[in-house]
Amino acid sequence: MTSKPLEPEDVSQIRHRFGRCIEAAIAYNTFLREEIHVGPEYTCTSSQVVQQTTHTLLIGYYSYIYSLFDPSGTDFGKTFKTHRASLPQDALEAGSIAVQTWGKIEKPMASIRSNIGFHHGALEKRSDHGYASYANINPYAAELIMQSLRVFFRSSSDVFACKDKYGSPPSQHSTAELLSHVKTLHGALLATDSFDKMPVLHLLA
Repeated sequence: MTSKPLEPEDVSQIRHRFGRCIEAAIAYNTFLREEIHVGPEYTCTSSQVVQQTTHTLLIGYYSYIYSLFDPSGTDFGKTFKTHRASLPQDALEAGSIAVQTWGKIEKPMASIRSNIGFHHGALEKRSDHGYASYANINPYAAELIMQSLRVFFRSSSDVFACKDKYGSPPSQHSTAELLSHVKTLHGALLATDSFDKMPVLHLLA
């Protein structure tokens, strides 16, 4: 049996960063769904604290997504283009959807990251611009990128030996189901601008 080549360093680095992004998404969704204790005897003393913390976690989550496509760092688009000739079909489909979706929200995501996220604008008008950028991001686009990258890294593991493994190996069946969900959400995003008409997909489900 021929062993798989070791995952290229740029792919490995993005996989590692994606793991951190998953954790940021988990933290955000935990607060968003209020899966926490609230009260004077807990860290979150009131619903107001929960709401504000949720907002802060969303900023961090979006900043992490930006870092997956950062032209000065881990850039999935560049890495995807470099290695696409070696990738299986599922990884190609999912990677293409992730890159395409990122292209639609790159500017407002960059504004959030640079003005209120990992960096903060020195002037009030810059932070105001960062907060206003939320209006230009369909939240399902972020979900689509995350789910697409899950498929990508699952599928790329078929041709590369992973240096930085995350969780239990998924079944081919579950990956095929996830790719089907990704395609459904992608089609819905292309077909409508209405958020309430989108199919709801649970992160990491």
